[in-house]
Amino acid sequence: MMTKRQKKNIFLRDLPFSENENITAKVHNIINDGLHLQGIVCDSSERNDSRDARPGVVVVRIKTIDDKRKVMSEKRFDLKNSRQYASVFIKHDMS
Repeated sequence: MMTKRQKKNIFLRDLPFSENENITAKVHNIINDGLHLQGIVCDSSERNDSRDARPGVVVVRIKTIDDKRKVMSEKRFDLKNSRQYASVFIKHDMS
């Protein structure tokens, strides 16, 4: 069973890593530019350490469950068609 925290969380996989990155700004850009959604508020975002050569998973807490639903419904169409974010995957927090 999912906790309240998990219900609002999403994972971003394969988001490129850069030194001194502002992960909150990257998440904001994906939501606004990649998904074309405005007004989605993220309470927090952090990158976990990677276990292999791929960039670490980014855990994002969305402010409301309704906003999370919007992100999850737009992810499959808009990110694949985005040149900049085509390799990024958004998943539910199932941990």
